[in-house]
Amino acid sequence: MAKYRELKGIYRWVVRLFSCISIFAAVYQLFYLEWYGFIMVGTAYLYLFLLLYLPLVFLLFPATRKAQHKVPWYDPLAAFLCVILPLYYFSHAEQALHSAWDFNPPTTGVIASTIMLFLVLEAGRRTGGWVFVGIMAFFAFYPLFADRMPGLLGGLSVDFQRLASYHFGSQESIVGLPTSVVANLVMGFMLFAIAMQICQAGNFFMDLSLALAGRLRGAQAKVAIVSSALFGSISGSPVANVIATGTFTIPAMKKAGFAPDYAGGVEACASSGGLFMPPIMGAAAFLMAQFLEISYGEVVKAAIIPALLYYFALYIQIDGYAAVNALSGIPKEIPLPSITRTLRERGHLIIIFFLLIWLLLGLRQEAKAPFYCIPVLFALSMLRKQTRVGLRGFIDFIEKSGAVMAELAALVACVGLIIGSLTLTGIAMSLSREVVELAGGNLVLLLIFSAGVAFLLGIGMTSTAVYIIMAIILAPALVQAGLDKVAVHLFALYWAMISFITPPVALAAFTAAGISGASPMRTGVTAMRLGSVLFVLPFFFVMRPALILHGTPLEILWAVPLALVGTTCWAASMEGYLIGVGRLPMITRVILIFSACLFFAPGFITDLAGIGIFSATVLATVIYLRRGKVMYQQKSRRG
Repeated sequence: MAKYRELKGIYRWVVRLFSCISIFAAVYQLFYLEWYGFIMVGTAYLYLFLLLYLPLVFLLFPATRKAQHKVPWYDPLAAFLCVILPLYYFSHAEQALHSAWDFNPPTTGVIASTIMLFLVLEAGRRTGGWVFVGIMAFFAFYPLFADRMPGLLGGLSVDFQRLASYHFGSQESIVGLPTSVVANLVMGFMLFAIAMQICQAGNFFMDLSLALAGRLRGAQAKVAIVSSALFGSISGSPVANVIATGTFTIPAMKKAGFAPDYAGGVEACASSGGLFMPPIMGAAAFLMAQFLEISYGEVVKAAIIPALLYYFALYIQIDGYAAVNALSGIPKEIPLPSITRTLRERGHLIIIFFLLIWLLLGLRQEAKAPFYCIPVLFALSMLRKQTRVGLRGFIDFIEKSGAVMAELAALVACVGLIIGSLTLTGIAMSLSREVVELAGGNLVLLLIFSAGVAFLLGIGMTSTAVYIIMAIILAPALVQAGLDKVAVHLFALYWAMISFITPPVALAAFTAAGISGASPMRTGVTAMRLGSVLFVLPFFFVMRPALILHGTPLEILWAVPLALVGTTCWAASMEGYLIGVGRLPMITRVILIFSACLFFAPGFITDLAGIGIFSATVLATVIYLRRGKVMYQQKSRRG
């Protein structure tokens, strides 16, 4: 909560009140309640969602650093406008739907839309920063000069009145798909993640990780991987994950002998994996389900193998680093948490995961699942003293949920401007076709181009925003080229989050550097090397859909073990150490990289070539190292 303004008095009660009302409104809408016959039609619920959360942005996020500890007069005014203006559209939602206010609103609607357009951009600036809002502003006003843009960006232009009305009055922009997905799907899971934190799930994951991996070499880093993967799978936020788990794991790694930049890099990579680690993943995963018109369970199924391969590669690299630097596990003199005691004190929290998975995959209740789980979770927490939540805990839950959801509401409202502008100008319909023509039908070139665009966008935007742009502009082009559509969208998701560990942005790495005390840029470079498998893994599962469990059972059973070997080759090459072999010569590391690519690439011939080259390389390296060892021993005896 450090980045939020610390509120007191009436403003703090406003946050609590609005947060409670928004939770009640979500339950009312998602469970189809009809008290006294009242139903929210059309976009009414989305306007109510913005009405309840956007005002909190201006109270919780200061406009400048000078306003960090006080609430200047203009923030309550902006918050008041963010209540009144959406309330106008909320109360006229049915009329706006039937009278096409997105094209021909009344004068009051035009005024309200114009003011809200600038308020949404300011909310985006406060939550996403200047670079983010700069990109959003370009797209927001792009329809004013679209007819003068060159090449791919050329489109139809409109006047400002039509632009403002469309952005806030249509179902394609501010209250379009991103806001709809967050209000109807993501919100429940964010609340569930906060509830897990309140119930001390983080401590449970940390103790369980220590009990499982505490005595292994490099145990402190391996504990960071396991705990961050578990915690990140429910938080879905790399930076929040670094702060939550890195506070404990990074100092422990440094104390055990890991270099500060390496410790920060490990935590940054482990935390960033939460964006694509089931069962919850990040907000973009829910958007993916909506874009693809499939259940969230299908997204989870597709994401599980690539996520496990990523963490497996990270684990292998850490083990190699520990072996090369002779880092042992936690000494036996230091007692570790007992698995039995950990499960006895906090193991009852696992029940909620089984309930969540059953609701998601068994009953396909994506929207309602977290709202069923949250009260059950709080009830379970009362069974043990270590997890019991008191009144203070419930208040924290309300306040944190208001802060987190306000930030997310501001970001997705801004991101909706992109969809609105591309739809209004007609670019959304033609751009993918023109991108395919630009690539000349070359599939590899098209994938590289898409990855480069996602990486560049990730420098100044959130992963959710990047994914949405990719899903609108480039994903249709890749699907049109004959690739699996789920693999294509997962490809976009992976490249949307790479900037978290890659300079010059590297938010997760820089956050970890703040804890480790290392150079932020050096930590970012280390994180990029540790997570380097991310740069190639998306290319391979998009070319080989069996890695996302799309294919025959035989194809999957053949592809997944080969991918494990390929991941081992890649990780061993990056760290210069292979289990069972030892430290690797440079030539071996280069050949292993080539072998890894052959294992991942589709085709029986490339698979056999990968197996042959890998086997021959390992055998030759073992003979070379043993011969060198024997010669060294003989020389030592002579000496």
